[in-house]
Amino acid sequence: MEFVSSLLVFLSLIENFLRLLIIFTLLNLSIKDIKFVLSFVIVTFIILFFRGFAVTPLSLFFLSFFVYVGILIKAYKKKVIISAITTGLVLMFYTLLESTLVPLQLLLYNVDLAVVIKSTLLRILFFLPQVLAMLITFFIIKKYGISFENYYNIIDDEEIAVMSDEEVDLTQEKRVSSTIFLASVFLIIQGLFIVTSNWSERLFAFFTGNSFFTSSLFINIMVIFLTLVLLYLLRYLVQTLVIQRNEIIKRVQEKNAQRLSWELRMQYHDYNHHLGMINMMLAMNQVDQAKRYLKGVVDELESVEEIVRSGNEALNALLYSKIARGNKREVPVEILLENPVCPMKVTDWDLNRIIGNLLDNAIEALEDIANDKSVKLTIKGGSDYNLFNVKTFGIVIDDEKEARIFERGFTSKGEEGHGLGLAICKQLVDRYDGKIYINKDEDKNYTAFVVLLPALG
Repeated sequence: MEFVSSLLVFLSLIENFLRLLIIFTLLNLSIKDIKFVLSFVIVTFIILFFRGFAVTPLSLFFLSFFVYVGILIKAYKKKVIISAITTGLVLMFYTLLESTLVPLQLLLYNVDLAVVIKSTLLRILFFLPQVLAMLITFFIIKKYGISFENYYNIIDDEEIAVMSDEEVDLTQEKRVSSTIFLASVFLIIQGLFIVTSNWSERLFAFFTGNSFFTSSLFINIMVIFLTLVLLYLLRYLVQTLVIQRNEIIKRVQEKNAQRLSWELRMQYHDYNHHLGMINMMLAMNQVDQAKRYLKGVVDELESVEEIVRSGNEALNALLYSKIARGNKREVPVEILLENPVCPMKVTDWDLNRIIGNLLDNAIEALEDIANDKSVKLTIKGGSDYNLFNVKTFGIVIDDEKEARIFERGFTSKGEEGHGLGLAICKQLVDRYDGKIYINKDEDKNYTAFVVLLPALG
């Protein structure tokens, strides 16, 4: 049984904070909310509790692994596979640092491990390089935007389908990308496991032989070198997958742009026909009928003009496709542009995922409602924030659903729903430091999702 001293508590707090910090960063999770603090406290408490018993370091490793993964699945609704892979890699990386830096420092300071364990100052001194290495790793991840979740979802049928209302066959690309990703991660785990095992097995068996090339030090250096080469190859694979995804996105966007262009040509082609109809009605003295007909034509043309003036070509194509989708499902979709959108740090791809998911959710929610239903998207560009307000007239969600609406896997559509759309919106908005919230009015019978995305200053 290990005595849980105040020093051990202090070191465990820092250790778990750093590990969680990197795990959350790799999974695009916010570290500024209360759930991160609760996760940090729970993990530290559980690990310290079990350290009070006679447990081996390997047992603590697996205990930490299952606690981390459990929190990611239960509290953040993350997928099991991506939670397990990310947690496993971070824990192995930390073990590698510890099992590498400790022996090196013992050699450097020429001191025994038993002396270090008994000295508070030495334990802190030996712990500092691990802290520094983890912080450097964190800043590298933040600087280069490394995200395991993004790599795993590099090609996602459902998210790419948001860009187009027609079926896009991405099964083969999805299978290839997922296979490459999982194979690459497996190779990393294998490499880190070999490195960790070598250092752990020979923790204090330092080089004493006559030949450097048969020493454990040389073997470990070679394994680390090969692991770094493997990491470089993984980076190349990820870049290839990103290019593949961007090509698919470009194809979908070009198709939507062609559709928008065709629809616009059709609108103006019909213009002469509409004028002829109005002229005929007036000739027959059907003034009221001509007024109603003219109002319908004007409203239709204004809707197209609103889209064209949005200031974002990718968004234009998406909006027109969603209007067409609403018409097919007998759900009117209205676009109101108060100001064109200002440049944002959010990519066109992610912007369309956010707005597309919100509009799809609104259209699907109104499909089974008979009368007095419509969807209204208000766009208001601003110097600080661009506002997107999706109002669903005809339905008001209750407080219970509102509290869980952004949870991954939660759906109000029964078994047919996948429960991913709004969770994806929330995740993307948070990634770009934006805001998303709900407004509802029972008297006017609508529910609105309001999104604020920061404009480039």
